[in-house]
Amino acid sequence: MISRRNFLKTSALTLGGMSLPSLISCAGGNENKAAEAAAPAPKEFIGLQTYSLGAELAADVPGGLAKVKSFGYTDLELAGYNNGRIHAGYGDGDEGYAPADYKKLCDDLGLNILSAHLGTPSQYKTPEAEFTEAWKKTVEDHVTLGCTYIVDPSMPQCATIDEVKQACDRFNLAGKICKEAGIQFGYHNHNNEFTKLATPEQIKAKREEIIEMMKKRFPQMKPTDEMINGMMRRNAPGTMYEQLYMDNTDPELVCFQLDVYWCMIGDQDPCEWITEHSDRIKLLHIKDRWIIGDSGMMNWKNIFTRAKAVGIKHFFVELESDPKGRKQFEGVEKSAQFLASQDYVW
Repeated sequence: MISRRNFLKTSALTLGGMSLPSLISCAGGNENKAAEAAAPAPKEFIGLQTYSLGAELAADVPGGLAKVKSFGYTDLELAGYNNGRIHAGYGDGDEGYAPADYKKLCDDLGLNILSAHLGTPSQYKTPEAEFTEAWKKTVEDHVTLGCTYIVDPSMPQCATIDEVKQACDRFNLAGKICKEAGIQFGYHNHNNEFTKLATPEQIKAKREEIIEMMKKRFPQMKPTDEMINGMMRRNAPGTMYEQLYMDNTDPELVCFQLDVYWCMIGDQDPCEWITEHSDRIKLLHIKDRWIIGDSGMMNWKNIFTRAKAVGIKHFFVELESDPKGRKQFEGVEKSAQFLASQDYVW
């Protein structure tokens, strides 16, 4: 499978140093292994991001979707929209379906299309009129699909606060067009959203603060640029991108889908984000090293319990490609088995 980031880059305009995980309350400690999970039991909701299957689904879309249904999944989040066609996973390897035909295929299998990932809104430098025309057509196609959500999973390339604000203006515009069509627009994170962006003034002030601190603690040592820069990296000034996106978008137009795995990889506690931003986070991405529940890295009980407490109802399993070369359908099936076996999953 191609990487998710490369997929998002190539699909974005078809409309017309990883840090170590923190020892946090939502990380690790899961004694339940997917390999030991019971056979699937009916659940009210188990969602799947179709990117998880990619070319394996493209080889036989009807048969693959039937397998997905048999595994216990109830809802889909699509990925791979391209020029008015719905593709399997990331738009390669199949001719695609017209939206109405894809919806009928899913309806006949009893699968609901709740959401879709589309990368275009983050391309905020596209002229507004050009974007608006293309986005309206895209939204119309996703109304046909029956989507409740459209989610952008592609981080805007912003080097300054002003550029972040421009990107957020585009998010708001995308959200406004979606809302007019009865769809909620949202944004999905990876780990880079949990790095900080600072103004020149904030950087200057932090640098001066570090120099003064080092002079007091080590009066006989002259601080070098290497030492100062090292301290700057460990004590970065500014605000996290994810927070900037929340601060600069309209809550009525833009919600957030928290990918709990990437949140943890970004040295953040997903439970804290779920609690502190319960008014903005409406969807979750459930991800692990590969099979959900197999690594022991994620405390799924805490995450699901906290999500339920704040009223989050929908989540989607997403699997990247397996480094050991196992089939994606295997990972998707075992992930569903694990979730179906857990009492805390609604």
